[in-house]
Amino acid sequence: QEKMAPEEKAEPIGYRLSERVGGTESVRNLLSWAIDRHGAAISSPSVVLRDRRATSRESGGPGDGTDDALDSDLISVFTCVDDLSANEEVFRIPPSVYLRAESPGKWRDALESVLAEDPDLRRRHAELSERDKLSFRLLLECGDEGSHWRPYIDALPRDDPCLSSWDQESLSLLRGTPIWRSTKGFRDNLDILGEPGSDLAHFASLAASRLPSGNDRPKLRWCHQMVMSRAFGIKYGGNSGGQEENGDPLPTLVPVVDLLDHSNEAKVSWTVGEASGGSFVFRVDAAVPRGGQLFTNYGGKGNEELLRG
Repeated sequence: QEKMAPEEKAEPIGYRLSERVGGTESVRNLLSWAIDRHGAAISSPSVVLRDRRATSRESGGPGDGTDDALDSDLISVFTCVDDLSANEEVFRIPPSVYLRAESPGKWRDALESVLAEDPDLRRRHAELSERDKLSFRLLLECGDEGSHWRPYIDALPRDDPCLSSWDQESLSLLRGTPIWRSTKGFRDNLDILGEPGSDLAHFASLAASRLPSGNDRPKLRWCHQMVMSRAFGIKYGGNSGGQEENGDPLPTLVPVVDLLDHSNEAKVSWTVGEASGGSFVFRVDAAVPRGGQLFTNYGGKGNEELLRG
């Protein structure tokens, strides 16, 4: 393991941005927006964000299974410069930073106004899944250069990550992997392919004349895939609202924390409730040693693990 310089043990960057923050300019802008302007915190002094070159596999392309770095791709990796203790708080993200379908804002108000005037659209929106509602909300925010979440949107991957955008030759490289078998060769499973369902696509096309979302299928697909691959399931406690009647967690995009890579081995947890003032609090449930990379765990298999077979 790389030997850490003593001076790297510094104040938590939850209180002050510094040279301890790595990554691209868009990631730096995201952290400045979340931390300096809205009070988000990377709470642990043991965690820093560094940038490194992505491999072809990490960058989302079909690749050839090698680890050769791509010159143009930087990824941001949270690394421990000291031991993280079990149950240690790592992130605290306030409601003004994370995004759910019902987050306050001008586009929630605009959508509610349109739905109040159009019973058919209101019915169709009510029938959407919570994930699709969040995908449409992200679409509205993406179309607004002055969006409250613009620094977050600008830091998201720009390439279309959907397998449905790959050509047949590239898809054939995945033959025999778990993801290939689970979709019968990519004929049936639109979720894993990354395509939004017909309900969301139809709603977006109908709403395009009333809201400045545009009838842009590639952009809708991109928003859907961002939600599919990055949203955390959150049960909102106390008076923070937003929980479905059946008690299922609601999909929520959590800027900064969703920079974490996924690992099935990661033992982590998160809560939102009155005790934290409605903030999203992320903890490690098991110790992470000095020099280790910090991961999250979305459950199931991550995209990289599925593709690797």
